[in-house]
Amino acid sequence: HESLRHVVVTSDASYEVDEFGVPRSRICFIVSDPTLSIRRGMVLDAPMEFLAVLKERKNQIAVMEALGPILALMFEPGLLSNCLVSFWLDNLSALSGFVSGSSSAADLGSLAFGAHLCLAKRSIRAWWDYVPSASNIADGGSRVGPADPDAAAAGISLRYCIFPMHLMDMVYANPESWADFW
Repeated sequence: HESLRHVVVTSDASYEVDEFGVPRSRICFIVSDPTLSIRRGMVLDAPMEFLAVLKERKNQIAVMEALGPILALMFEPGLLSNCLVSFWLDNLSALSGFVSGSSSAADLGSLAFGAHLCLAKRSIRAWWDYVPSASNIADGGSRVGPADPDAAAAGISLRYCIFPMHLMDMVYANPESWADFW
């Protein structure tokens, strides 16, 4: 029995609507692999075009939180393959979707399905768990951005990346589309 490399993905999102009714969302994910001495992350701002395709609801935070693991899988395919990955989220709705692999909300269900398909294709054994917001190292990245002093003090390098607009087509994608996506 071969021991699997263990990677930790911690993610967070912010979602706020300003006084003019304009929504803003920022997502941060951090990957840590002690075997490879990696502690890095990315910060992405969700563009208005992306936010506009989401099903209307009072708050989009659960969908934005669910994008953290999806973005980590997208941007770190080499690191997140053939390993054990512990995913830590501070949003119970998003976490529930990933744990069960589905959701009654079409967007969360699609994202959960897409993540599980990626896990299977890349031979990833996943563990999903909750981290309180106050203990979530990705929290500062989703609010402050790449210059988050807490991440820097923890030895985590954060960089800003452009949000992948092709993800817009995947929020409500069918299984065949997700299979092609990964």
